[in-house]
Amino acid sequence: MRWLALSDKMLSPGAGFIYALSLTALAFILRSEIVLLAMVIPNFLLSLYYGRKKVAWVYVLILISAPGIFLNALFFSNYGTLYTTILGRPIYSNCISSFLIVFLRIAVIGSVGAFFVSYYTPMEIVKGLEKELHFPKGIAFSVAYAFRLMPLISKDFGEIRKVRKQRGYRAFPLTAGEFMTYAAPLLRISYERAFWTGVAMELRGFRLRGKRRISSREQARFEK
Repeated sequence: MRWLALSDKMLSPGAGFIYALSLTALAFILRSEIVLLAMVIPNFLLSLYYGRKKVAWVYVLILISAPGIFLNALFFSNYGTLYTTILGRPIYSNCISSFLIVFLRIAVIGSVGAFFVSYYTPMEIVKGLEKELHFPKGIAFSVAYAFRLMPLISKDFGEIRKVRKQRGYRAFPLTAGEFMTYAAPLLRISYERAFWTGVAMELRGFRLRGKRRISSREQARFEK
């Protein structure tokens, strides 16, 4: 019961992590469009309520993925009863169903992750995973760091989009080449940020191994 409140939070970080993990697992299991949509709506609204600017880019990426998901369903799941035609190509019922299921699964995972990130601070996540769920310190820090990167990546994404617009390009990528103009700088920035984060953590004394006592023999060897 101690998970059910943490200061002004309705759920503690440990309970929130279990909630997010459970919904993510259910998203891979369930195949009902109605149930998946019902899982998306509350998390979508809560994430926008607690951190609209912080997580809006998550939903932009989900929408960008929609054409690719539809093309995948069109090539590999286009059978069943005739639903409609697009540019002379028949679209069957199973294509629509497969598209909705995959898209809603991604939306569930994205919305619950966005809610988790917007509701808790990275420090709350680290303390919750360590003290409530007894996660190893390294795993707790890695999870918190990954969630902390989301608003930073959102800021980087916005800056890249602004530069593209200033140069007369489309704001959002539509081709593989345009996608790489987003992916390459984001990967470079993320790699450099991860490197300097590791350096900073080492300088602050962060370590995964416990203290080890030096034997008198080893101490004598070092003194030589």
